[in-house]
Amino acid sequence: MRNLVKLWNQKRELAKYRWIAERIPSWAEFYSRYMPEEILHWSRELEKEVLRGKVDFVSAASQAFGIASVTFRRVLHITPNSTQLVAALFLADGDVVELGTGEGKTIVAMLASYLRVLHGYRVHVGTTNDYLAERDYHWMNPMYEALGIGTGLVLSTTSRKKRKEEYEKRVVYVTIHELGFDYMNDHLSLSKDDVVLNHFDFAIIDEVDSVLIDEARTPMIIAERSDTGAAKDSFSRLRRATEIVRELGEEDDYEADERHRDAVFTDAGIEKIISLLGRDIFSEKDTDTIRAFELALFVKAFLKKDREYIIRDGKVCLVDEFTGHLLVDRQYIQGLHQALELAEGIEPTPENRTSASITYRNLFRLYRSLSGMTGTAYEVADEFFRLYGLDVIPLPPHYGLKRSDLPTRFFRSNEDKFLYVAKIIKDLGVSKAPVLLVARTIQGAKACSDYLSKRNISHTSLHAELSASETEIIQNAGLRGAITVATNMAGRGADIIIEKNIAEKTGLRVIGLEHNFSERVDNQLRGRSGRLGARGETRFVASLEDELLQAYVDEAFWNYVETIAWSQDGIVNRRLSLWVKAAQSLVESLAADSRSSLARFDTVVDSHRHAMYEFRDKVLFSEDPTPVILSHLYHILRKEEFSFVTERELRDRIGHSSRGVHPVRSKLRRDVGAADAQAHRTSNGVNDFIISFLGGDYSYFLAFGAREKEDARRITLRAIDRFWEKYLENISVLEDAVSLVAIGGSDPLYSFIDDADKIFHDVRKRLALTVFENLIKLMIP
Repeated sequence: MRNLVKLWNQKRELAKYRWIAERIPSWAEFYSRYMPEEILHWSRELEKEVLRGKVDFVSAASQAFGIASVTFRRVLHITPNSTQLVAALFLADGDVVELGTGEGKTIVAMLASYLRVLHGYRVHVGTTNDYLAERDYHWMNPMYEALGIGTGLVLSTTSRKKRKEEYEKRVVYVTIHELGFDYMNDHLSLSKDDVVLNHFDFAIIDEVDSVLIDEARTPMIIAERSDTGAAKDSFSRLRRATEIVRELGEEDDYEADERHRDAVFTDAGIEKIISLLGRDIFSEKDTDTIRAFELALFVKAFLKKDREYIIRDGKVCLVDEFTGHLLVDRQYIQGLHQALELAEGIEPTPENRTSASITYRNLFRLYRSLSGMTGTAYEVADEFFRLYGLDVIPLPPHYGLKRSDLPTRFFRSNEDKFLYVAKIIKDLGVSKAPVLLVARTIQGAKACSDYLSKRNISHTSLHAELSASETEIIQNAGLRGAITVATNMAGRGADIIIEKNIAEKTGLRVIGLEHNFSERVDNQLRGRSGRLGARGETRFVASLEDELLQAYVDEAFWNYVETIAWSQDGIVNRRLSLWVKAAQSLVESLAADSRSSLARFDTVVDSHRHAMYEFRDKVLFSEDPTPVILSHLYHILRKEEFSFVTERELRDRIGHSSRGVHPVRSKLRRDVGAADAQAHRTSNGVNDFIISFLGGDYSYFLAFGAREKEDARRITLRAIDRFWEKYLENISVLEDAVSLVAIGGSDPLYSFIDDADKIFHDVRKRLALTVFENLIKLMIP
């Protein structure tokens, strides 16, 4: 029922926005009479009227886009079309807009940003990499300047000082990665002058399904090196486990479920481990060593070179499964990265200690309003609504679609598949149509490239190992007669410009060398061809050796393929195509379940992060931090049930008793007489401080001078950071272990919530006691 209501509302909104779009040309004609400086005046007057509430949305949008249309024509010599105008209206309203490749998402983002700015918002336009952020900023900046709107740009190379200046602008183009790390670094700053982000008003996310869906399970992490002594003990266990697991064979010694990414030792494998290790770690319940063997087994079973990672300059570099790009500075966590390094014969890097962490989901939930654009969102519309409350609005191509999408051709082996691809390339040589061959993995791209090279077919390769030439290769991929073999680096977000005469005759020919696990990624690949109404052709070739079919189809599929009369030139078979779609649906369903489960767990951690960061922000930004700190400590230690302390506990923690001297200040003694006097003053002072604090009276502490106040601020901020780090460490262990609770049918979430809350309240209690003790130290003369 909800879907029917939503569909009806979307159709009503679409009709409304199309009606607005029809009014915009008349407003553009009206404003075209005026000079640029007069247009700027009209824009500023419109903003004033909007903020005063004297102009409704329809009138404001019509006039704003009329002004923008005139400015686009004068500054960039283009005119936004009706589809772009409608898309911008939905985007400004906080929806996810599905627009095909080449439909002008950069123009749409600018229009939506402008409309939001007129309504008093500041805007972050988030992209997936530096290249796109810089490209869109430089293209649109003249537009913003003409309309009197300051525009900023934040890249990975932008200095911390410069970031603060850029974020002050009303519209900022920024890579999503940098936005997340700026947020985390802000919450590690010891001075408010070092904080760079100043708002979370409105965000527009480019390739929004990649960011909020595909990357939803991957947290951004700021980490520091762990203790080297503890690391050596861990590495020795991992090293020995890796050596033994290397000797184990699949099926006999372990079983691996590729579908659920789960591997377990068989009884024979366990016996072999005990024999080779010389002791029974399982009956001894040596959890650290058992964990080392589990990590080594996971690496052997599921992490493949040139698929999940490559080796560059003697280091393991992870590869994004959706885009094919290297994940710079990203590592597996909880010892898995070190296990992978050992398996590759590389000296393991010390495991990192997490200082801050946040997922994209929780980062963008900070914004007052959120929207996004992509070419492939409708397939995951339900998930967008369930996780983010966002509606997906699919819009048809403005210029129509002249691209031909051919059915998948199936082959019995990769050898037959590559032979057929070589024939296609030879046939296309007559028309000189550019050809883009895309593999799912680096391994697949290399295999195809090797095959073409053996047949003297000239081509260019693009994958993560050759990423230094990415821009040049993409620019040349649309030239007459170009043949490019690539991973999905040439898929999502790649702007392949086709020579004009080729675009009119044949367009780009795209051949997917195997189906991706996600149908959305397949569609992104098809979208490289047929941009802006140009001609084009796409097809997929698949073999029974492809990983999707090997891991995700059922026994009925394999029984059926044995009945087929295979040809070396492959076959087109509707039933096989349906099996491919079913396999992709299964993968997407498993991934969606995983994301949904993560969201449930992540919401718990996010509530704890919010509480800790809220306290930190108050301490950091308050003129006088002392009352803020003390009221917070009092609330934790005396008002909260799970962190409540008695007077006795507080005295024991501070190290004070009626007979003793505060241990920190006993070193101030100069002689026996002075010591007795000092002890008396200290004892009475600490006693008075504790009694007053327990009664909610902070007057003793409010007498701090300016220096003591800053010391109190610094002490508290560092304590918050240290104890939050401990919380993240404990939560990481809990997340790793909580799945065991699911045995027997119970929901692990309830156990996680209970244990996570206990961890949080324990950390907060220890934090409060530590800070209170340090404040006492500041008070004792």
